[in-house]
Amino acid sequence: MDWEGDTDVATATRIGALLGPEKIRECADPVKADLYARAVISDGSQSAESAFFEENARFVLRAYLLAAGLSGSSAETVAEWVAALYDETALRVLQEHAEQVPAGWLGAFEEYVKGAPTDTHETIRYIVRTAVMAAE
Repeated sequence: MDWEGDTDVATATRIGALLGPEKIRECADPVKADLYARAVISDGSQSAESAFFEENARFVLRAYLLAAGLSGSSAETVAEWVAALYDETALRVLQEHAEQVPAGWLGAFEEYVKGAPTDTHETIRYIVRTAVMAAE
């Protein structure tokens, strides 16, 4: 797969540069959202601990990507959702399109968005933010 993104994409976000507007739109398909989340999150780590966090971060990112695809939002909007700790916009989009959201995705994402921060939650959030945001 070509992960360079479209040439007209602003590189303000890592995810925008990697996926571009067309691939973000394709994320209205849950299969594509999951595929792209896996590609963006994967760091090739082999430890069981890192695999746990990576897998959970993928679950979160695929929900954000699906919400973006269903709502016609941009990579920059995904970055805004990820950056805002208690922003429920992506969750509301998924709730409004619940019939298009695979079983289990909505509940897991709602738990992530509304859950109390824990060390595990913060680690997953850090991985997702790192995957989405531009390198500082």
